[in-house]
Amino acid sequence: MTMPAVSLILPTCNRPKLLAEAIDSINTQTYSGTMEVIIADDGSLSPVTLNALPSCKFEIQILRNTASKGGAAAKNLGVNAAQGEFLLFLDDDDLLSPGYVEDAITTLLSFPQIRILFMSVRWFGERAEWGQRQHDRNTQWILDRTTYWEPEPGIILFTHGLFEALLQRIPMPFQRPVLRRKDFEAIGHYQEDCLLWDCEWALRAVLHGTCALAQKSPYLQRASGQGYSSKASRQEEHLHSMIIAKERLIQHPTCKKDPNYRKSLIFSLADAWFNTAYFYCHQKRHHQAVIALLQAVRWHPEPRQAKLLGRILYQTLIHR
Repeated sequence: MTMPAVSLILPTCNRPKLLAEAIDSINTQTYSGTMEVIIADDGSLSPVTLNALPSCKFEIQILRNTASKGGAAAKNLGVNAAQGEFLLFLDDDDLLSPGYVEDAITTLLSFPQIRILFMSVRWFGERAEWGQRQHDRNTQWILDRTTYWEPEPGIILFTHGLFEALLQRIPMPFQRPVLRRKDFEAIGHYQEDCLLWDCEWALRAVLHGTCALAQKSPYLQRASGQGYSSKASRQEEHLHSMIIAKERLIQHPTCKKDPNYRKSLIFSLADAWFNTAYFYCHQKRHHQAVIALLQAVRWHPEPRQAKLLGRILYQTLIHR
């Protein structure tokens, strides 16, 4: 079988040593087809050059944002230049297991009904044990709430409930897609103004068509506290980022057309605003807590909102 051309998008910013490790993992790939590696340099202080990179058995193209615009913009830059039939992504602090590309493309060719193939994740690094435990728990949580079948061992093909489950949590495998370039273009680019842009994109992707999860050759996720957007101090940004993402989805054609999707989205938005109100209440930021709680009521009123309002009012009175 002649394997199709693949474009691997690799965004990077100021991490030359980790980038070199990522390229080394690309060199381990068993893929027999043509693969272009597009490095999207997101404004590194020292621009990425071919001379500074380890040799690669696949062709490398380097693109550059003169100023850092974030991971979403870097990936979009790479996608816009991609020529391959299929797209894959690798962050500069992560690695690919040797069969990653081959297994992903073979699966998509064998099961053409799959529009988006999400890839399982194995964690490594200082915090790998905690990361893997959380990953396994969250992935199983998704599987427990969806309907699926296995056309072959290690391939989970979802038939119902994935959108509703991902509205509640989006484990890392569902942020690691492989798909045809035409499907990516139909779904749309990553939203550059959204902190959790990979999660937002995953929700839109699920609305596009049939999704599957491949479990054979995992994406290798580094867990050493090096992530830019995963810091605990950014919890407030995370809460608002997902709210923005979900409010945009209300206007998605599929959500407008399917009342069940729209209903699930409305419940999820009410829950997201409630969680935000609870966060503000815990921080004793009572004015912001009330505003967030009113948004939750706007989307879907429920008894627990009144209980939280009582707690906010009580705290306000005793701290006067």
